[in-house]
Amino acid sequence: HKALAVFEFNSGYEEADTIVSIRKKLKKNNNKESVAILYRSHYQSRLFEEACVKESVPYKVFGGINFYERQEIKDILAYAKLIVNKKDRYSFLRAIQVPSRGIGDVFINNFFDFWDEKSDLDFFEIFDEFIKLQKLGSRVRENGEKFLSLLVDINNARCSSKQALEKII
Repeated sequence: HKALAVFEFNSGYEEADTIVSIRKKLKKNNNKESVAILYRSHYQSRLFEEACVKESVPYKVFGGINFYERQEIKDILAYAKLIVNKKDRYSFLRAIQVPSRGIGDVFINNFFDFWDEKSDLDFFEIFDEFIKLQKLGSRVRENGEKFLSLLVDINNARCSSKQALEKII
């Protein structure tokens, strides 16, 4: 039986949570049926994705990119992850390259070699020491110091996660 229902919600979060909950009930009653969620605008995809993740509902986004797979979201999360996990090399590599700082592959490879030797220290200590000890061009040194300063400022700010993300952005 096909049915049509109209709901009114006070927020996008309430809408996404309710729709995903209804979807779970529909799947429980008939597991062979597919369920599609159509939304008015692409910006809403994040709310539905979060609701699906929260409810452990598998999903696939058609006609767009998953919110957390978007380039700019991955870049912002790399900064946040590096602040939280000061030994996250993947996040470091992504963060140091966005925006472009004129720091090339040689710098990055040398830094990773240096990091391997000092793996007991956290990123901030290692990067600061690396910049001080290496013979770097003035532009590369300045750009490295600016990058480190940004991360240190956010790390030391003792602000909310929302404020930290605003500083990163």
